[in-house]
Amino acid sequence: MERIATAVINPLSRELGSELESAYLYGSVPQRTYEMGESDINLLLVVAETMDIHRLRRSFLPLWQEYGRRLRRAPLLATRRTLARHLLLNPVLAHHLAIEGRPLLQSGGLLAGLPAQPTLTAEDNCAYWAQEVLLASMALAPALWSPEDQLQHMRRLRSLGRRLLRQNASPQETAVVLFARIHTRLASLISKLPDDYGWESTRVATSPLVPGLQATYTKDTESIILVFSQFSAEQLSSINWPKLAERLAKEYKGFYVTNSQQLRLIHQFEAPLDLFFKRIKRTWGEDPLQGLTPTNYHKLRQAARRPSAILLDALPQAYLTSRDDEMGKLIHDVQNRLLNVQLEGELLARLGLTTMAKPPVPLPGREASPQERINAILGHLDWWSEHYTQAMLAAAD
Repeated sequence: MERIATAVINPLSRELGSELESAYLYGSVPQRTYEMGESDINLLLVVAETMDIHRLRRSFLPLWQEYGRRLRRAPLLATRRTLARHLLLNPVLAHHLAIEGRPLLQSGGLLAGLPAQPTLTAEDNCAYWAQEVLLASMALAPALWSPEDQLQHMRRLRSLGRRLLRQNASPQETAVVLFARIHTRLASLISKLPDDYGWESTRVATSPLVPGLQATYTKDTESIILVFSQFSAEQLSSINWPKLAERLAKEYKGFYVTNSQQLRLIHQFEAPLDLFFKRIKRTWGEDPLQGLTPTNYHKLRQAARRPSAILLDALPQAYLTSRDDEMGKLIHDVQNRLLNVQLEGELLARLGLTTMAKPPVPLPGREASPQERINAILGHLDWWSEHYTQAMLAAAD
């Protein structure tokens, strides 16, 4: 896998010259937890501000055709300026890259020439993993998903196991057993927090089908979150997940599992806007989120993360690997995501968290070339990322 990474980076370096400033390998390969058929080869390209993404795409597409099956994803793409901002917004990623990122072109270290590495607090670290565990819990209810989605959710759970447990799961290990091991590790991290983010309640579930259930929430009206007081391997194993999924499938399109302590951490640090915008709503039981008061800093950080992630990750993933005849759909999809960023910005301004503002230059119409439209979208994403980041920093003062 390291040879494949080098086989991709070397020709790019020759073709792009000084415009490709550095490249890094991160994730499961340098961690020595790569799993054939499931793991990605994670690459980060740091390019000059003058880099033409269309030129990069022309250079990368032949490499993708040859190595894409093994890479499984295109590289993250950033300038030093946008990377520094993205790492400020994502301290867990910043620390992972700084500690385990392996330079493929430069030997000065990932953060050479960047501002000081952002602080990673224990709360931020635990909240990040709690959010990842919440998302991976979809693998517990395969009956809700198509066979393709079942496979995707199980891969996500196994990937989380490799990252958090730093070991590969056995092919025979069930989702329930692996989830229990992951939760045990996360509970150990949370137990070391300097403050108590727990929630005590004696209320129990009304049905023996879900022992220990403390509350239920809906998320965006379509998904249900089952919140337990605490977890144990025995408790998780005692639940009839297929039968539970069958019942939930009648009303919901999504399904998540967490406990009260992790739910509070998530909505304090990772997803406070879900609480602020009432995207999450309690439907039964106690309210572990009662009295939670996320800071404006963390609300604005979540807002800034969305355009930054599209700019560095989602848009390069799509554009660097798509055929020319797929450009129309790609631009349509990304513009819809950009519209959501703009609408959220207007709502945040009305609620007093930011000022009402918009990028100085509007997006071109459909008569413009795909290259012009992609450039404009990149500019807007950069503008929104900076707008929210500056508001976030001002909220911290």
